[in-house]
Amino acid sequence: MPQRHAIQFCVTAAAGLGVPAYIAATRFQPDPSQPTRGVVVLVPGGGFTRRYFDLEIEGYQNYSAAMQLAGHGWIVVAIDNLGTGESTIPADGEQVTLDRCAAALAEVILQLRSQLKSGELPATRAASTLPVVGVGHSLGACIITLAQGNYACCDAVGVLGYSCRYIVGAVDPETGERLRKREFCGSGYNRTTPSSQRERFYSEQVPKAIIEAEEAARVPMPNGLAEALVPGRSAAAAARIEVPVLLAFGERDVSPNPYDETRYFHRSKDVTLLILNGAGHAHNSAPERVVFWDRISNWIVGVTDRHWD
Repeated sequence: MPQRHAIQFCVTAAAGLGVPAYIAATRFQPDPSQPTRGVVVLVPGGGFTRRYFDLEIEGYQNYSAAMQLAGHGWIVVAIDNLGTGESTIPADGEQVTLDRCAAALAEVILQLRSQLKSGELPATRAASTLPVVGVGHSLGACIITLAQGNYACCDAVGVLGYSCRYIVGAVDPETGERLRKREFCGSGYNRTTPSSQRERFYSEQVPKAIIEAEEAARVPMPNGLAEALVPGRSAAAAARIEVPVLLAFGERDVSPNPYDETRYFHRSKDVTLLILNGAGHAHNSAPERVVFWDRISNWIVGVTDRHWD
């Protein structure tokens, strides 16, 4: 069975906050009897921490995407974004911008590559053969798009539940004006009422206990990250991405037209679109979540086969 390890990464220089900065994470290490397939870095969305990818509730099974991927032989690293969870939270949330989060994420990936090479990150294959793949959900998908577009840090990227065009239900596509009220949570931080988003996040088949557990885990967000809602904010970075891209959405999600999203990644020669049946925006609680993460694992294998011995 995969093992969890709490870890952190120093990203002081990359974050540029003028104070020491760290990214908190959990590493899910596959069973050593399995061949190591590579490293998958999971980046959560707005209001979520890395727990989004590792939800465990008594009486409910298979809600940990991270454990499932690790069970397939991937070293999984789920992070808390800068300004959230157990990562560094500056006194003023306005300091936490998308570009700083993207730079911090790219630094995390650089350090993971270094750890693979040095043997600090245990693997059963030669480090030079192992791909490193970034997978982000919602805000995390915006951050991974910026990190890849600006730093070319991954061998492939998964962009889940985020639109390069605009976010349906969150902003006016013409003016960019935010459509949902935010609650003040201290200097430069805010939050929404999680229950107000249930219809968009969850299908009718999701157990109430799962919904309530995810909502209870939501955290305040830095104001500086609201720029993820600006229409077209990630489009320029998306256009610079050359590695394989997986775009994935629930049937009821944030893109005005999922089939239109592929055009933003026109420099990549391998763009895959996946729409998750019976899912809202919160893919990890959807009825077909296990199939979803199996598909993602298989996609990574398919697009990174040049790495294998």
